[in-house]
This record gives sequence, C-alpha cells and structure tokens, in this order.
Amino acid sequence: MAKAAGISTSMVKATARERLLGNYGTIIAASIVVDIFYFASMLFIQRITNIYISLATEIIIDLLFGVFISGRSYMLMNLAFDQPVTFGDLFFGFKQNPDKAILIQLIYTIAIIILQIPMFLNTFGLITPIMLLYGTLILLVPYIIFSVAMSQTFFLLQDFPDNSVRQLVKKSVKIMRNNYLKYIWLVLSFIPMILIGIITFFVPLLWVEAYYNASRAMFYKELISQKEKAVNA
Repeated sequence: MAKAAGISTSMVKATARERLLGNYGTIIAASIVVDIFYFASMLFIQRITNIYISLATEIIIDLLFGVFISGRSYMLMNLAFDQPVTFGDLFFGFKQNPDKAILIQLIYTIAIIILQIPMFLNTFGLITPIMLLYGTLILLVPYIIFSVAMSQTFFLLQDFPDNSVRQLVKKSVKIMRNNYLKYIWLVLSFIPMILIGIITFFVPLLWVEAYYNASRAMFYKELISQKEKAVNA
C-alpha cells in the first residue's frame, strides 16, 4: 500500500531523516515555540468562565495560529527542497500572505467546530452521552477525509503565493486524489514512535514531531514531482 502510485512511504521518511541531519536543532526549536504558543493559549482559554467568550477567544487564537503554521510550512519546504533552513523562517507567514494563512486556518476551524457540535449539544444537556459518542463518530469520518484533502494547502501557499485560497484548496484536493491512503499510512506509521515518546517522559516527542513534519513536507515534494512527471510524460 505504501508504494502504490509511485510514492514510497519508507523513502519519504528516509529522505526526511537525511534532510534533518544538521537541522534538528532549528526544527525542534521552532516546534517548541509553536507548542508553547498553543499550550499557553489553551491555558488562557481554560481560565475564561463564559463559554461564549471562551469559544470566541479560541477561534481568534486558532486563526492566528494559522500564520505560525504557514511559517513552519515555509521552513519545512526549505528543508524538503534542500534549501538553507533558519529559525527566522518560522515567522515568514507574518511577512507573506498572512491573510491567506488565516483564511486557510478558518476553513480548518469551521470543520473542527462542526466536529464538536455533539459535544456542545451534550454540554447544554440536549443529547445523551451515548448520542454524543455516536454523533462524534459519524462526523469523524468526513472530518478525516476533509483533513487529508486539505493537508497540502499550507505547503501549496508557499509554492503558489499568488493563488487565491480557493485555488490552493482545489490544488490540494487535486494532488491528493488517489493518495489518501498513502498519506493516512504515513501519519499512522508515527503512532508507535509517539507512544514510545509518551512512556519515556515526553522528551523524545520533540524529535518525533520534527521527523513527522519533515516527512509531511517530503510527501508534498513527492506529490509535486509526481504531478510534474505526469505532465511531461
């Protein structure tokens, strides 16, 4: 399954490891900054007692988080295409197309809100816990399909900065066609390493996160190369 249609998961991961040599410190440092921003934001939101203000604040922070994701994607693209990688790359999203990064993140945010509808209904006592479980499971399948289809959008933003968000989404859906299972397989292959990181006091997770993100960037590179070969065939 991993080697179907020209993309090898093992090759993607091996190349990611090769690219990371000499760049682990920069990638991990960037991951730490992003993780601190995220967890600090979550702690801040938890201190807000009003559920509506809490939800509004979470949405605003989540949208700003998209700018960091854009910068990290730029950093990972440099890594994947064997270009110089610097810590400053993390903030590239604030310099180029922050509006598009926010709009892309808005799409993700809306999808997450839809996924959480059963939880909101349960919070207000409108559905039972068992209905909460079933409702979440029913919505989880289309959410996974959506996430995989959208998975290349932030990378495409770096490659095609002049494209509209709509064009970037369409491109992501197009290049991911027939590659859903390979991408899911790539993501699932990191679960054993994540579990090992958890039982070894979480510190190895910084390495796993860098390896995982680098592998996603290499997957994107393979998708683009595959498309170019098909056009030139």
